[in-house]
Amino acid sequence: GTIVEVADLAADADFDGDGESNLYEWALGGDMMADGAQVPALQTQMVGTDFIVTYVRLIASEQPSNLDISVECALLLTGPWSDVSSVGSSEGLNLDQSGLPSAQYERIDLTIDTTSIDCPFFRVSVTQVP
Repeated sequence: GTIVEVADLAADADFDGDGESNLYEWALGGDMMADGAQVPALQTQMVGTDFIVTYVRLIASEQPSNLDISVECALLLTGPWSDVSSVGSSEGLNLDQSGLPSAQYERIDLTIDTTSIDCPFFRVSVTQVP
């Protein structure tokens, strides 16, 4: 068997050493125990003036109340980063729910109206709110 230190399982730790925190991997469909098992990649597309970000996340009923999963944007890759949910965006289930890590996850489309926001960089942020 494998002996695991409790500190290696902390939310901000990186048990498998792949550069992504345990919390980030768990919340977005990765495997925090397997080196190289990356979080499913963001997919993006432009449809008219809408920029659509597609990503995998834990379904709401599986999320702890202090977990915040949000899409953020910035003018510069170094930030500052802002949550796009308050600026001309809408969220909905993607029609394709196949190939998910388990039934605890869902694929989401976040549609951002580019006429109301000027951000060339996007990321998914996962944090625990105190």
